[in-house]
Amino acid sequence: MVLDTCAVLWMAFSRDKFTPSTLSKLDSASHLIINSMCFWEIDIKVKKGKLEIPISVNELAGLYAGNTHVRIVAPDIGIILTSLELDWKHRDPVDRIVVATAQKENSPIVTSDKIIKKFYHPTTI
Repeated sequence: MVLDTCAVLWMAFSRDKFTPSTLSKLDSASHLIINSMCFWEIDIKVKKGKLEIPISVNELAGLYAGNTHVRIVAPDIGIILTSLELDWKHRDPVDRIVVATAQKENSPIVTSDKIIKKFYHPTTI
């Protein structure tokens, strides 16, 4: 399962925001995938004052990097090119990277983003 930025935050700080079904899937998944751009997006929002988190973004990334059930991936050239080729008017670069990552991994996305949910199936929250 690929975690969108909101799911990265919820897993760390607000697990109660997930449906019981999604939480069960997350807890039983063999591994979770996070594109490193999610941490970039979180940091940008923190610096702009649009988001507050109780720890630094470095600490948050470290929590996930130290979890053996989480794989953090960087947007390689294949993911970048796929994100550019998506037949999708949505211009948010991180959302496009998350969708391209999920396509590459042939995995569902865990997100509350209605725009992603309309475009990419399967998604869950």
